[in-house]
Amino acid sequence: MFILFIAVTGMPQGVYGQKIELNDPQIISILKTMSQIDLEYSYIGKSKRMDNSVDSLIDVMIKKQELILDEVYELENHLILSPQPNIITRILLLAGEDRTSELNRINSNCNESIFVGRKMSYYKKGIFIIEEILIPQAKNKILRQFLSDNIMIWECLYKMIEEI
Repeated sequence: MFILFIAVTGMPQGVYGQKIELNDPQIISILKTMSQIDLEYSYIGKSKRMDNSVDSLIDVMIKKQELILDEVYELENHLILSPQPNIITRILLLAGEDRTSELNRINSNCNESIFVGRKMSYYKKGIFIIEEILIPQAKNKILRQFLSDNIMIWECLYKMIEEI
C-alpha cells in the first residue's frame, strides 16, 4: 500500500519520493471524493441529535456539500471529464472509512465536541489539499476557477464550525 507524503512544496509524493502528477480527471475525482466523505460525515452527525446550534450547522454543511457535488457533476459534463481514481482518492476513502466508523460510534450526548473536532480537522485538510495540490496542478482554466471558488466554501464551513 502506498503512503502519501506531502512535501514542503505541497506536492503529493509516493512512498519512494516520486512526484505524483495529477491530471484534471484525477483532480475532479479528489474533490468529488472529499465532498462525498464530508457529506457522509454530516449525515452521521445529523443522526446523532446534537445541540441545536450544531444541528443547524450540520444542515448548512449538508446543503453546501450537496451544492458542491451538483456543481462537480455539471462541471464534469461541461468539460467532458470522467473522474479517475488515484492514490489520493484511495487514501481519502480508506481514511474516510475509519472516520465514518469512529463517528458512528459517537454517543451524541457526551461526544458532540468529538464530532466538531473531527469536522474541523477534515475541513483543514480539505482546504490544504485544494489550495496546495489541486489548484496548482489543474490545467483547465475553468476547473482551476471552480476549485478557487470552492476553497471559499470550505473555508467558510471551517470558520462556522470553529465558532461552535
